Amino acid sequence: MKNQIFVVLIMTLAVVLTSCISIFEEPALELYWHLYFPASGKFSPDQATYYTYDETTGYLYVRFSDERVGCFDLAKKKTVWIKYINAASLKGFNLDIELYKNMVYIVRDDVRKEDKKDPVCALCTLDKLTGETVWEYAVTDERFQSGITVHNGFIYIADYDKRDGKKGMLVKLDAQTGKVVWINKNIQPIGITKAVIDEKYRRVYVGTIGNEHIGVAPKVYALDTESGETVWERNILWEEPVPVDIMTVPAVYGDSVYVGTWHGEFVRLRRTDGSVVWSVEYPYRGFGFGARIWVYKNTLISSFVDGGVVCIDPSDGKILWHTKNPEPTIDDCYMKGNRVYIHGATDSFKCFSADTGREIWTYTYYGFNGTESGRMGGAPFKTGKYFITGDVGGNFMIYIEKR
Repeated sequence: MKNQIFVVLIMTLAVVLTSCISIFEEPALELYWHLYFPASGKFSPDQATYYTYDETTGYLYVRFSDERVGCFDLAKKKTVWIKYINAASLKGFNLDIELYKNMVYIVRDDVRKEDKKDPVCALCTLDKLTGETVWEYAVTDERFQSGITVHNGFIYIADYDKRDGKKGMLVKLDAQTGKVVWINKNIQPIGITKAVIDEKYRRVYVGTIGNEHIGVAPKVYALDTESGETVWERNILWEEPVPVDIMTVPAVYGDSVYVGTWHGEFVRLRRTDGSVVWSVEYPYRGFGFGARIWVYKNTLISSFVDGGVVCIDPSDGKILWHTKNPEPTIDDCYMKGNRVYIHGATDSFKCFSADTGREIWTYTYYGFNGTESGRMGGAPFKTGKYFITGDVGGNFMIYIEKR
């Protein structure tokens, strides 16, 4: 009898200790630095949308959703510079920001819309230490949606032929001077995605819009990186009225290139000739705007618009795991090491294991300054110990990840 009582006491104590550990468990994130960029004039609160980090200086570069581009010294909690470069009419992936050597690359919207002689948008190159403009490359696309690809001293950027709504362009520029290397004008318009470089085959892959926008199927193109000539092109089949614009950034893995659409089609194509290896559809689980496809070990990881992170078997397209996030989102996810980070449509961030999809932590913050929370476009960012994100209320938050 005494032994039984002793066992019961031990079990009770274990439950109490477990509860105490849970109650006093260290929060996943600790706020390190908070900045606030409220609405001003015609501009909405500025959401920190895309990020890049310079390992040599410790500077974080941020493209905001309305007008700001900023450089921040994380170690010193210091704003190095902020420039006001209009982005009010840009949406989604065209808020990209890239870094190469001594320059930062962004897309700017032109406020001079009434003067039709002037281009609406331009690729804008800034000195990374001062934020001063070095050079610009004007694009004619009034609906500019695409991101910027920088690779081995060159930039690849989309453009659009206003005279023919079914014609797009891909342009290769010298990253230092902005000089045009080549322009391919024989492709369909490119949407909320950007090009990816295949060094082995010396090709650049990019997906296009289609269907409800231009009345034909979207395509994936492979262009020669040296000449810009089209090596192969492949239609992504669709049935009306399904909008199947290619939204993901293509991913190269093994002998194939992979793309996904807004409606949830996912396609594997041979790198050599663009032939279809397989094509699957994930009903009601389209990919988010500008979603990257991350290659992790022998899997592919991306994000669905239902707010979940998805892990896909590249051999057959089967879903290996899919996180059940109750918050919808059109965001991208971000991978660092064996962790996947995503910011939902409300005031919470989540971290998942890239191996199993197991939730490692959820962190909920409370509205700063009584502003809105949630996120539209882009993804959180992780560098070193810093977890970085922004919300639609103009709050720019840098945390230390604790566990």
